[in-house]
Amino acid sequence: MIQPAAQKYRCPKCHFTKVHQPKSDAFTLEDVLIVCPKCGAQMETTNELTFFEKLKLSFSRS
Repeated sequence: MIQPAAQKYRCPKCHFTKVHQPKSDAFTLEDVLIVCPKCGAQMETTNELTFFEKLKLSFSRS
């Protein structure tokens, strides 16, 4: 199984970010409707990870 790319969620209101590495390519409702835990706004999705986020993910997979 090929693991999908990590998703980065960013709140447009308070700029809170969260990186999520899905374990499979099957999406759930939680993956689509992500709400910011700080302000409650709808978070935006991007695949653009910083170098340090990619590095952290590579060590957490081991």
